[in-house]
Amino acid sequence: TFSDQEIDISLPYVSEADVLLLQGEINIEANIKAALFAKSVNKTVVLNVAPYNENLKQLYSNLDFITLNANQASHWADIEINDINDENKKVIIYMDELGVVYFDGRATFHIPPMPSLRVDTMAATDAFNGAFASKIAAGGTMHESVLFASAFLSAFIEQKGVTAMPVLSQVQARLKSRLED
Repeated sequence: TFSDQEIDISLPYVSEADVLLLQGEINIEANIKAALFAKSVNKTVVLNVAPYNENLKQLYSNLDFITLNANQASHWADIEINDINDENKKVIIYMDELGVVYFDGRATFHIPPMPSLRVDTMAATDAFNGAFASKIAAGGTMHESVLFASAFLSAFIEQKGVTAMPVLSQVQARLKSRLED
């Protein structure tokens, strides 16, 4: 649990960032305070709904992107959309071996999984979300960012340990091979 004081210490860093990535593991009060601040300084806010918690729905109006797995999406789906602007909300659903489905505010797209040898899937969605947020922060489109995150994820799960991050050249090689298919 993050205290108000700890959140206040972190807010200046949010103003320097392009994207704020929130997690379901963080207490809702901290997530709300951070999201409200990020929106007040015109930052992109991404919520990784992991682990799912009903209270996370309180963040909905302050989110630009929502990332979930299929199970979390089924819990989240009962949220009511009451505002015409809600159609601009962007949703990404990571479906493990089925790939990624995302809605960009206009249409739904599917990105099949990239080939990989599964060694360790611990923190896989965290890796996906970090790669997605970094590509969005670098100015990538939603499609480019989801594709980059998928390539990053396929390289990440081939290594042992949650801190064993792939190097950029591995990710770029996977993207290149996908584009050649």
